[in-house]
Amino acid sequence: MSYQRACTAQHAGQSAALRIVRLEELPVPSQQSIRARREPSLFYLPVDRPKYGMTKEGAVDLNALVRIHESAVAGRPIGRLDAAELRVLGERLVEHLDVDLTPAIEQKARELLERIAAARRGEPAS
Repeated sequence: MSYQRACTAQHAGQSAALRIVRLEELPVPSQQSIRARREPSLFYLPVDRPKYGMTKEGAVDLNALVRIHESAVAGRPIGRLDAAELRVLGERLVEHLDVDLTPAIEQKARELLERIAAARRGEPAS
């Protein structure tokens, strides 16, 4: 069994989560810095009840990556990030945690090149 499959099996029913901090709990200078997007470890979420389901300003804390069990999630989602926000959040998380994506990118590039070569040879896609 591969390492990835072993980890997936071991952590079935669990998800990664990031804590959201309320800006009102922070000092005013910190709030201003977060709103101005000058805090790399905090992703600002303005008040937008239809989009985020929040009635107060918040920030996703990139320092608070945790694993939670599905039973700890209460009810259905009340808001969500759009694709662009998820991309930015992911990029910032990779940078903040100093994750080396080189092996994953190289593997995807090899797979893509193999598919292109197979298509040029007229082989069916795998």
